[in-house]
Amino acid sequence: MREPRIDVMHRYVEEYTNRHDLSIAREIMHPDYQFTMGDTTLDLESYLAMVEDALVHFTDLRLVVDEFIVGPERLAMMFTETATSPKDGAAAAWRGAALYTFHPDGRLLAVTVQQDFWGRRQQYKGLQPTVGAGATDPAVWATVAGDDVPAVRAAIADALADIRSADIDYDDGAELAVAPDRVEVSDIVVSNRRFAAAVAITGPSRPGADDVLLTAVGAGTLTADGEISAGRFVTDRWGLSSRLRAVGKNL
Repeated sequence: MREPRIDVMHRYVEEYTNRHDLSIAREIMHPDYQFTMGDTTLDLESYLAMVEDALVHFTDLRLVVDEFIVGPERLAMMFTETATSPKDGAAAAWRGAALYTFHPDGRLLAVTVQQDFWGRRQQYKGLQPTVGAGATDPAVWATVAGDDVPAVRAAIADALADIRSADIDYDDGAELAVAPDRVEVSDIVVSNRRFAAAVAITGPSRPGADDVLLTAVGAGTLTADGEISAGRFVTDRWGLSSRLRAVGKNL
């Protein structure tokens, strides 16, 4: 039998997102559902309005699941979305990462998500090649829950604090947009030694510049030596760029 939370996510991916059927969202999301991306949090109605508007413009948007990380109570999803530009039909595929909380009744209650909209824009402008995206591997739907051991969770948080030495791939393979002086972990989902986390990274965007804040969501594995390997994080380069432009600076 499939993990019940994976059943919910199957409907989220295949029925709601890929078929663009917003009625499914109301079935699988609790009325108190909250959507958080960067520094913005939306309630269910505001979130659905945002999605409806996006689907008007990105009429062929599709979501591919790369991985589920399933803990005893929560799960995380690493994914890739694809869509053509509504302006000129240019193709793009961009990465995303999301940490989900479930209501006791089984419906989705909250998500913290990050998508690489900066990378999407760069692809639409022809400034970088499109990231490859295939189809969801059927094996992901058989993902089972792992353990959340407190000592492992603490070791993950310690390892993330030294993120500059971790084996992590950021966004589309770009360098991390800030030099990390401080890392704060706001959320973690643990499945044995595999994990997903939301972090806030503070540091300068270039030598001599003032510190800026860059949020990120991603996944990795805690090694036996207490280090992070096979990491993949999606950062809010889009939001950081907007904040820098507001004060006359560039990313």
